[in-house]
Amino acid sequence: MSENDDVKEELNSIDNEKLKERLVQIKWKNRRRMAYTALFAMIMMTVCIFFIIKLARLDKIQDAITWGYIMFGSIVLAYLGAATWDGHK
Repeated sequence: MSENDDVKEELNSIDNEKLKERLVQIKWKNRRRMAYTALFAMIMMTVCIFFIIKLARLDKIQDAITWGYIMFGSIVLAYLGAATWDGHK
């Protein structure tokens, strides 16, 4: 290999590293957005339960509300766990 080929290969590896780093940043940005959306949905569900939904109707939709909290809570906790785990790597 010539010296010129070595330089080109090194530049490609630098570009690939920058691209990989940028893709990781985008991936974490989307994960964070999803976690914030789930947290906001949990807050809105709570507000609706306390101020909008009538008590008589609450008994009928109790299971759906419970599953909603479990689903949204697991999204938030999965993001927090993955972010903590990635931070310790």
